[in-house]
Amino acid sequence: MFKKLLDMFRSKEELELTIVELEQWLDNKNSKIQKDLEPICKDLLNELKNYLVDLNQRLENLEKAEIKDKDKIQQKVVSIVLGNRRSFINQSSFFVSRIKPPNYENVNQIIDYSVHLKSEMDNFAKITHKSFYTSQHLFYKQVEEIKKTIQKISKLNNNFNKKIQENKVNYLKELDENLDWMKKSINDKLLLLKDLSRLKLKLEQVKENKMNFEEKTKQITISPTYKQYLEEEKYLNQIEEQIKKHKLKLEHNFAVIDFALKKYTHIADEEYKLIHGYRTDTFGALLKDEEFNILKALQKLTQKVLENKIVLKDSKKQKILTELNMINRSYLSELLSEYKKLDKERKKIKEKIDQNQIVSEINQAEEKIIKLGKEIQEIERNINNLNKNIDKIDYLEIKKIIEEKFDIVFGIKLMIKLVEDDPIL
Repeated sequence: MFKKLLDMFRSKEELELTIVELEQWLDNKNSKIQKDLEPICKDLLNELKNYLVDLNQRLENLEKAEIKDKDKIQQKVVSIVLGNRRSFINQSSFFVSRIKPPNYENVNQIIDYSVHLKSEMDNFAKITHKSFYTSQHLFYKQVEEIKKTIQKISKLNNNFNKKIQENKVNYLKELDENLDWMKKSINDKLLLLKDLSRLKLKLEQVKENKMNFEEKTKQITISPTYKQYLEEEKYLNQIEEQIKKHKLKLEHNFAVIDFALKKYTHIADEEYKLIHGYRTDTFGALLKDEEFNILKALQKLTQKVLENKIVLKDSKKQKILTELNMINRSYLSELLSEYKKLDKERKKIKEKIDQNQIVSEINQAEEKIIKLGKEIQEIERNINNLNKNIDKIDYLEIKKIIEEKFDIVFGIKLMIKLVEDDPIL
């Protein structure tokens, strides 16, 4: 009792180690344990070989054993027991072949073999349950001898496992695995942090690049050259609006007479194509009609209307005749002359605008800004995903597990130092 109280108040040994130092400490501990366990492992193999020789002999004894007072036993019972004896011998022989001891290589190999031996013995007990007890009815002595040998093997393996537990081999293995896990977690996190740093640097570079293009665009839009371009663009729009209105005049003329023109096309075979052109694209047809052939067709149309060969209501007839009278050579020449003048000015301004590279520069800069904006979004998305993955890696929790397990196994208070000059970091 006094000793327990004394142990409670006795201060624990403390260790402060880096990951590399802890690996070395565990390696040294493991080497010592391996050295201590080597003769124990070899003893296990030697004793087991002897037991297996004995087991094979006892199986042979069972196979050769004769049934006492066989004539006093029912034939059916004899047949059942003999069948089960054969089954038990076969299963036992297979069991012996499955647990053949290996040649010694190292302690871990024998520990693994011990686990295999335990598994095989458990399985053997299950599959021979029926044949074992049935064989005992007529071969009790021989079966019991086999049972005792198997029990010795089991006891031998159990004692070996107790020594393994006493030497804390499994705990050392768990600590090694946890330490490897911690190292991997740290390495994974460091790699992710490097990626994160690289992405953040790239993000700043792309943002700066985008700002430079935005500033370039801003400077272009306040430059005299751009103002001149806007004025030219405005002037071009004004000219195009005048051209549009100019075309509408003629289109209006032909819209008024279209009803009569449509009727006239039914009797005007020669002029059909010409009239159809004016009805579908009035000004376009005029530009192609250099000789003003349309005037001849309109004169014929006027004559047909006056002769009532094209029948129209009085109100519509007068309106159409007035419009037909307006469309003469002088009127068309003036329209065409004014259009050509405006079109010449439009081409001149358009050529000047097309030669100005400022619009191309703005478009290229804006395209670059859009592209860089998308790249920024992609980088930010990747940074967000990286941060999530980094947050998932908690090697400090693994560190705590190792320290607590170390305390339980060795009774030593461990503190793992994470220092920058540690090779793992």
